[in-house]
Amino acid sequence: MMLPNLPPELVEEILSRVEVTTLTRLRSTCKLWNSLFQDKGFVVKQKHLAKQFGVLMLKDYRVCPMSVGNLHDEIHKNVAAPSIELKEGFDLKDSRSKSSDQVDVSEIFQCEGLLLCTTKDHSLVAWNPCTGQTRWIHHSLLNKRNSKFFLGYGNNKSCRNYKILRYWDDGQPCKKVTEYEIYDFSSDSWRVLNDVTCNCIPRPRGMSLKGNTYCYGLYKENHDYTFLLSFDFTTEVFNKLLFPYKVAVTDHKIIALSVVREEQLSMLLQRYDAPKVDVWVTNKIDTKAALWSKFITVDIYSSGCSMFSTYVSFFVADKEKKMAVVCEPKFRVERNNFVYIVGEDRECIKIQFEDTRGGLFNPFVKSCVPFIFNYVPSLV
Repeated sequence: MMLPNLPPELVEEILSRVEVTTLTRLRSTCKLWNSLFQDKGFVVKQKHLAKQFGVLMLKDYRVCPMSVGNLHDEIHKNVAAPSIELKEGFDLKDSRSKSSDQVDVSEIFQCEGLLLCTTKDHSLVAWNPCTGQTRWIHHSLLNKRNSKFFLGYGNNKSCRNYKILRYWDDGQPCKKVTEYEIYDFSSDSWRVLNDVTCNCIPRPRGMSLKGNTYCYGLYKENHDYTFLLSFDFTTEVFNKLLFPYKVAVTDHKIIALSVVREEQLSMLLQRYDAPKVDVWVTNKIDTKAALWSKFITVDIYSSGCSMFSTYVSFFVADKEKKMAVVCEPKFRVERNNFVYIVGEDRECIKIQFEDTRGGLFNPFVKSCVPFIFNYVPSLV
């Protein structure tokens, strides 16, 4: 029941400061509260006032909450070394089917509490794991099995307009993008982007920040250099931005992106000829420009690792203590994977975890590569 002595405006103000995980349990309190939690204005206000940061990992086709123990303790004989804990995965079931089986998720793109998931059988679903709400999105696979999907939103005067950008290559060695499409949540329909000015190739594992998508790109005619590529979902336009310095593909093995508390973009860079890894963060970024500063430089040789793979993922764990957590998937028969806890002024800690459901390669089934990312629960 609503508290009779409190005006509705005060009740809304109080509830807007409550964490999302608690609000989801309060939906059944009364019809008024349930209606309030679905109001777009309240959702935006609550997200701004009651941020609750966490970490998720995609592993074994499941999305699991992940925690790092003893992260902030100094490493010495009397203190336990950092460790990771993976909790039971979130429930994701196909609302189109009567089956009670869990859906296998192979790829994820996150946008402020919403997860855009590509499943093992190439289906596409937008999912809020906090509220359990899903939206299955029809798309054609005809000659488009190499499709990649980015999730974002355009801003108008009244509300956010969520959209999906889809692109695919022609399967040729040059890997040229042949077409772009936009899915609009408000109209529940796809349309081709005919007037795309983008003389480059977007690369997978992009990140969403404040509704816009960022990834690194390659020039179509010259693959020697890469740059930061942004897509503005409001104007539906690509823009090329600068990295901290000119990044030559022939000199760099790793370019991975992450988001810091929905405020900054971060990037992991490693050169072919250097044992050190640099993590950079943006001081300022929009779809027109990016200003970078170096966050940490880490020597990973001390942990027995010489080079990260192109499928590495990471997040900034502590800005003040300058620490990051890196997930490195391996593609050997034993399917060993590692999490590295790195910091500029401390030992690099290496933690192994198993991946038990990789299976044999099948071109008609999407594989699942372990992937970690920051997550902020939302009522969206």
